Amino acid sequence: MSKTSENTNRHFKKFLAIFVLFSLVVFASELVYQLPRNPRLFVYGFFKNVPVLASQSQLAGAYNGIVAKSLYAYFSRLDKLYPPGEACSPFCLEYQEEQTYLELYKRLLSKDAFGAFTDTERARLYFWIANINIWHQDDQTTLEWLERGLSLLADKNYQEFYEDLRDLDSIHIDPGKREYFIQKLNSLEENAPRYQRIYLAKASYNLAHFFLNTQDLEQASKFAQTSVSLNPWNIDYYLLLSDINISRNDLKTAREAIVACMARMRNDSGPCKEKLIQLDY
Repeated sequence: MSKTSENTNRHFKKFLAIFVLFSLVVFASELVYQLPRNPRLFVYGFFKNVPVLASQSQLAGAYNGIVAKSLYAYFSRLDKLYPPGEACSPFCLEYQEEQTYLELYKRLLSKDAFGAFTDTERARLYFWIANINIWHQDDQTTLEWLERGLSLLADKNYQEFYEDLRDLDSIHIDPGKREYFIQKLNSLEENAPRYQRIYLAKASYNLAHFFLNTQDLEQASKFAQTSVSLNPWNIDYYLLLSDINISRNDLKTAREAIVACMARMRNDSGPCKEKLIQLDY
C-alpha cells in the first residue's frame, strides 16, 4: 500500500471516530433535553436515517450501529418517561410517518442488519411493533409479532396480551369472554402499561359495538368512551362514540367527540372532518 493510501485511510478512520463521538454526544443531549419536551419532534431526527440503514457503505456500517442502539434507547426511554395515557409517539404520528417508523423497526430487526442486539432487546422490538399493529386493528399481524417476541423472551405480561388478543373477537358470541374483559377494564390501574391499555382499548371498542348491536346504548356509550380514553390516537374510536350518541339523539355529545378527534389528530383526521360536515349539514 502506498504512503498516500495509508494517510488517506488514517485520516478517514480519524474522521470516522470523530463523527461517531459527535453523533453519540448529540443523541445523548437530545435524549435528555429534547425528548421530554417534544417526543414527536425528537423522532423526526431518526426518519432521515432510513436511507442510511439501507446503505452498504463503510461509513453507513458504523453509523448503523449508532442508529440501532440510539433507537432502542429512545423507545425504551419513551416507554418509561410518559404516562401510558399521555404517551405520544408512535401513536400520534400521521399515517405516512408511522409507516416510516415501522420501516425503521423492521430494518433494525432484519437478520443481517445489526448483531448488536441481544435476544431480549430483539424481543422488545417485536413487542413494540405489535403495539403499532394493534393500534391499526391488525390482529393477525400483531399476533405474529408477539409470537416472534415470545419465542425469544418468555414474558408473562406479553403472553397474557397474546392470549387476550386471540379472544377479542369472541366478545360478540361468548358471554363469559364479555364478562372477563369487562372485569379487566373495571380493574385496570391508572398507571397500567401502554401495551395493555392499547389492547384493552380495542376490547372496549368491541364491547361498545356489541352493546350498540343489542340496542343497549347506555352501555355502548360507556365502553366507546373508555376506548377513547385508553387510546386517544385512534380515529375509529371517536367515530363509533359519535355514532352511538347520534343513535341516542344526543347530537351535541356526538359533535363533541368529532371535534375532540380533529383536535387530537390535526392533519390526519379526514374521516372526522367528513363526519363533522354531516353533523353540521
